[in-house]
Amino acid sequence: MEWPEGVPEPDDALLSFLEKLPPTIKDSVFAGGPSSALRMLGYGGPSGLDLIMDFPNMASHVRTALKEATDPACLCVMMIGAVEFALEHPEGDEEHYKELFEEYGVPVFRDIALRAPLRDRHFEAAREEFRSLRKTVLSAGFVRIWDSFLRARDLDESEQ
Repeated sequence: MEWPEGVPEPDDALLSFLEKLPPTIKDSVFAGGPSSALRMLGYGGPSGLDLIMDFPNMASHVRTALKEATDPACLCVMMIGAVEFALEHPEGDEEHYKELFEEYGVPVFRDIALRAPLRDRHFEAAREEFRSLRKTVLSAGFVRIWDSFLRARDLDESEQ
């Protein structure tokens, strides 16, 4: 039993989206905060530090986890939620980091403040694209159909 040709599977659509994220926001989506993609995969805390520091290969780690999951639809749903939450990045970091730079003189705070407008634009573009995906291939209904397909395929394969 094969998934219909030309129709993207939800996990592939999600992975494609994640792989295309610009570097300015990729770290926030993959490793920033309680609902980051890597935490959803169980890579939080010290045991996941090496993986979190492996920014260039983050999408590859997520791809491996999704493709090797015992319940890919369930993991995909969790990842969709994590990405959606991570994309709701609060705007306005610029002023906060400017104040930190002025107070402590640490150049990294200045650099973050200078990049904030670009990050905000990248987050907004990513949110728009993700909202579009959530109406189609990452919608609850579409993922349910995919889950049913996966279960039927697994049952079919186990009977052979």
